[in-house]
Amino acid sequence: MIADKVKNLIKNSVDQFSIIENDVDEYIVRFYSGQVSIAAKNKVLYLQMLATKGKKKVFKVITDVNSLENSVEDALKILELTEEGEVPEIYPKASYSSKEISDKEIEFEEALNKVINSIEQAYELGIDRTAGIAKLYKTKFYLLTSTGNEKEETRTDYIYYIRAFKGNGSGFGNSVSTSIKRFDPSVAATEAAEYAVKSEAPKHISEGKYNVILSPPIASTIFELVAEMCSAYSIDVGFSFLKDKIGEFIAPKELNVTDYGQIEDGVNSRSFDDEGTPTSTTKLIESGRFVSAIHNSITAKKWGTKTTGNAGVIEPSPWNVVVEGGNADIDEMIKEIKEGVFITNNWYTRFNNYRTGEFSTIIRDAAFYIKNGEISHPVANIRLSDSLPRLLNSIKMISQNTRWIKWWGEVVTPVKSPYILVDGTTLTVP
Repeated sequence: MIADKVKNLIKNSVDQFSIIENDVDEYIVRFYSGQVSIAAKNKVLYLQMLATKGKKKVFKVITDVNSLENSVEDALKILELTEEGEVPEIYPKASYSSKEISDKEIEFEEALNKVINSIEQAYELGIDRTAGIAKLYKTKFYLLTSTGNEKEETRTDYIYYIRAFKGNGSGFGNSVSTSIKRFDPSVAATEAAEYAVKSEAPKHISEGKYNVILSPPIASTIFELVAEMCSAYSIDVGFSFLKDKIGEFIAPKELNVTDYGQIEDGVNSRSFDDEGTPTSTTKLIESGRFVSAIHNSITAKKWGTKTTGNAGVIEPSPWNVVVEGGNADIDEMIKEIKEGVFITNNWYTRFNNYRTGEFSTIIRDAAFYIKNGEISHPVANIRLSDSLPRLLNSIKMISQNTRWIKWWGEVVTPVKSPYILVDGTTLTVP
């Protein structure tokens, strides 16, 4: 293992270290206008090295293993020049439980056939064209720490996203899984195509406040932002609206949000964090209350609590966010709305103020105007502007069905999300 070589190079120069070796087999399949190509088959090997000496710390990502000694030497020089400050505590010797949630190997041929079939199904629905990508990963992780922790585990990930186009309309679909058995791009492609067909001739609506239904892709954007703001680091540096909110209601009692270090189809799953701490399950919002921040060893010490096993490169971050389903179905949500909009996807989310949670995001792909409990017509060229605290407190209905969302554009941390109905959201025309 390369990690063992790094250990031998640094063990006499530092007090603590955590080294994670990442050995990745990556397959990328692209498609456009019905044409499928294998864009890349890559082998990527890199190491993450966290080391401390006294009250100094350094984090280094080593991507060139052929220049290993030079990279380690550079890291040690940086360590010597770094100002003193808070340093992490590498977790004491522990045991790790790797859950059986993924395949042993990437089932490439089966995955490729599923992707091709999904595209064919989309065209059968009468769309003009498609574009998208499937990314398949097998990652072997190897942990080595100064406290005697050593752990090797392998995960597989299948991630697929597609946009379908018809006239001036478009639709988005996403499929995420840790196993080929549950990887289902056909559902994503069918949904994208159906949305594209239904939205091919969109109309404009007036700016104003509307009741909105947010489908899982855009709801996942919201809940990913909320989970990130549950980071104790984000709260401490003013990048969160959750300061001094532990124990307070921030949403209706029906809302429950949990972070899972390991979970079926959670493609961010791992049994250990960057400090060698075993990952865990952390309830963030329980029955509408903000009940826990997520921590690494530095923030935990500051807050007088224990790490939650969420240590990342710089700050504690969520692994896999799950929003518990409610009691409603989509038809019930639509019938509840006198005037509103059903939104299927978004793009380019930006904050005006992190402390208050004020943000805006462009509505992308299909959206539909709702009048007197029925979908009237597709709409286009709108932006959603709101604040996270107001939006959370304005959730009126949560769907029973939930699904995993992850794609490069908006949802980087995987989120398993329901549909949500929100009162009084501002929609503007860009």
